[in-house]
Amino acid sequence: VRLLGAARTPVSGKPGAAPPAVQEVLAFDQLRITMDEVQPLAQSVKLSKVELLAPVLSVSRDRAGRLNLLPADTGNTARVAPKTSPSAANPWKVRVASVAVRDGRVNWLDETLASPAQVRLAGMTLDASAIAWPFAAGSPLQFSGSLGLDTTPDTPASAATARQSPARATAKAAAPVTPAQLAFSGTATDQSAQVTDTLAAWPLTMAAKYIGQFLLPALGGQLDAQLGLNWQSAGPGKTPSLQVTAPQLAVSDILLAEGKVSVVSVKRVDVAGVDIDVTGQSFKAAKMQLTQPKALVDRDAEKRWMYERWMVGNRAATAPVPAPTTAATKAAAPSWAVAVGDVVVEGGSMSFSDKAGAKPVVFE
Repeated sequence: VRLLGAARTPVSGKPGAAPPAVQEVLAFDQLRITMDEVQPLAQSVKLSKVELLAPVLSVSRDRAGRLNLLPADTGNTARVAPKTSPSAANPWKVRVASVAVRDGRVNWLDETLASPAQVRLAGMTLDASAIAWPFAAGSPLQFSGSLGLDTTPDTPASAATARQSPARATAKAAAPVTPAQLAFSGTATDQSAQVTDTLAAWPLTMAAKYIGQFLLPALGGQLDAQLGLNWQSAGPGKTPSLQVTAPQLAVSDILLAEGKVSVVSVKRVDVAGVDIDVTGQSFKAAKMQLTQPKALVDRDAEKRWMYERWMVGNRAATAPVPAPTTAATKAAAPSWAVAVGDVVVEGGSMSFSDKAGAKPVVFE
């Protein structure tokens, strides 16, 4: 089964103009639904099981920042005041005992960047139970699953295979999946959510196109972490909150390089007892350990430190003038509070070069 959508390419009104390109949004091999009880007149649906095999979801964002999953705004539709639906006071009730997704894939394409970013996730599994709409008090949705990162090279052959139905594509060849894995589980309602995640061998290069907007040197490394997320919505006597915890977090083989020159490298960074209060803007960590950090610190003849040359804006020919910062602006934007209990550095080294003076200074 394939669901198609029109691309958001403007269409000329001239005769013979090409119609909008058609893009595949969702495809899947098989959908099985086991019904328990369906009462349309009573607006009630109960399903005992939903199984989805080999779904492929393609999500993209065009240059204007519009998602392909959202309806296009043509600007010709008159805005009509919403009318109260007769069923608003008695909404549909949907209950699903269990949902199982196997061999799923998600393709992400972001064209808002100067160099479009593309991420492909594969091997997705999802199991969910106790699904209800509206949410039942005291009975949260429970879910667990996993997915991996697909690093199939972007070639015409692989692109053609990706446009085929999942069954035909799988029959030809299984896409190689890196060891990078994300496993997750948790519970959720419309008022709160608790999620635990385990990241294994996740490459930092996945975010290279986004980091490249601000940082010129290439960033490499691998992330392993145990994460927890706790969200609470606002309500009577409750303030909204979002907290992220990480009992263990490690980034290994960190490398910041300009071409073939390594400017910063760290064998491993271990952080323990991380507690981030996003709402309260605070970061706490019990311990941070850096193993074998190496840095090349230099200042050129124009008295610019190396980190100044790393920033994209500092090399732009026509960098935008920043807006003036007033005292009111500073007061409206509170700063984050950061606290780290212990910091340990083992086996570190640094190379220093200063060419700003009459005589260059170099030492290690």
